[in-house]
Amino acid sequence: MAHKHVDQIIFEAGVLRVDGWSESGPPTIVSLDGQDHPVKETAVVRRPDVAARLGAKAVGWGFSARFSLGDVTPDLSGLLIHFADGEAVRGEDASRIRLHVATRRAYSLRGHVSKRPLAVVTMARNEPDYLPIWLRHYGLQVGPDDCYVLDHASDDGSTNDLPCNVIRLPSSPYDIAAVSEVVSSFCASLLRNYSAVIYTDADEIIIADPLIANSLTEYVLKTDPPRHRNYDRHGPAS
Repeated sequence: MAHKHVDQIIFEAGVLRVDGWSESGPPTIVSLDGQDHPVKETAVVRRPDVAARLGAKAVGWGFSARFSLGDVTPDLSGLLIHFADGEAVRGEDASRIRLHVATRRAYSLRGHVSKRPLAVVTMARNEPDYLPIWLRHYGLQVGPDDCYVLDHASDDGSTNDLPCNVIRLPSSPYDIAAVSEVVSSFCASLLRNYSAVIYTDADEIIIADPLIANSLTEYVLKTDPPRHRNYDRHGPAS
């Protein structure tokens, strides 16, 4: 029997996020409240840190899946995570379970009925090391469907088959003013469909204040973040 372990399960705003490791490869199907969701290989974010901690046989993975459950509160303890060897792990065996249900009423109180809570954007060119870490973190925070990578003509394969939105940009000499204009325009366009948008470099990780929220999406739902503000590495830009 191959060893398997689920580190955490998070369900928030219809998105299920699962993080764990196994010796038989990543999961193939996840079942929740009667719905089966195939886990595509391209949707799995690898965790290279796991093999370093647990040995070469351990394969670390993380993935997100969207479920249409309406206002039904899911039973995460009954979640089943299936693997290619025919075995399955139950949600109740996970080290940590977090359930955050964002109802339509919660959205409507803030005028968010037709908008998704949060999008996260980065620009990358040949980032084989940082981009997987970026996507794993923000994929778990907001879901891969709400992650956007502006690919500035990468030619190393690092932006191929990513389980998120990839926007291909033509190759051009680096110009900070032009880059800022492209990023600003793209993020502004996303605000038509999102309540808030975060832009970070591929090597930047943002977390919510744990005293306020467990994730960035939950933070946006609980607070009123500014719709648009420019930041540098030291805080709000002047």
